[in-house]
Amino acid sequence: MWYTSICLQWTNAVAGIRGEPYVGEKLQVIVSCATYKGSRETNEDSYLALAGDSAPCGTKALLGVADGIGGQGHGAEASSTALKMLADVFSASCTIANAINSDIPHLLRYSLQKANAAVFQAQVDDKSKEGMGTTCIAAAVTDDAVHLVSVGDSRAYILRKGELLSITQDEWIKRSDGITFVNQAVGLQPILPTEPITYPIQDGDQLILCTDGLTDCLPEDVICQMLNDEDEGKVCVKLAQTAACQPEADNVTVVIARLTKRRR
Repeated sequence: MWYTSICLQWTNAVAGIRGEPYVGEKLQVIVSCATYKGSRETNEDSYLALAGDSAPCGTKALLGVADGIGGQGHGAEASSTALKMLADVFSASCTIANAINSDIPHLLRYSLQKANAAVFQAQVDDKSKEGMGTTCIAAAVTDDAVHLVSVGDSRAYILRKGELLSITQDEWIKRSDGITFVNQAVGLQPILPTEPITYPIQDGDQLILCTDGLTDCLPEDVICQMLNDEDEGKVCVKLAQTAACQPEADNVTVVIARLTKRRR
């Protein structure tokens, strides 16, 4: 399911998926999700979590987070539209193509382009929505790797043997006064140049996707410590809660996937 959360109080935990492990040919994936509005009036973040029987063919999971911009509720529309379109296009395309592992990065890039076109077209159709857009990071997990596409300053990390490893780079620039310069975002231009990333995975890795509401409020060393110290089933909500209750906290969304090689 794709999911968008609007107007959630930070005191109300939202768990997107916390189900039984999906046992594939080689890999088990357990996904947990949480989102809070922080100090904002509305939540313009969205997240995507397709795993288990819902995972698109050729993958063990399709995950994503998006942080909308545009105000007046349009940011929420941009983020939810982007993730829904990405998920729909990716799922349909991989079914048609009977995707193999080498196809996955190309399908992700194609799906993100379609998501960009959908958000851009919404502004063409309704001038009141001009300027809306969203960050977007999406990850397709396969047996041996995680494939990603990323736009903006939402981030992906791998927690491996206690160390937090960054696997994306921010594309938005923040000045010391907090003003953000948007280099590119989903929906702000008709064509969105992006290159997929493929990152090999190891047994026991945790994949973390998050919006900047987490990383703006909590330093990476604190995030790493919490990931290592907190109970696996509760750490996603704990991270998002902790960030969301900081002064002037932004919307916060966290998706965590535990990746475990199946024991034979």
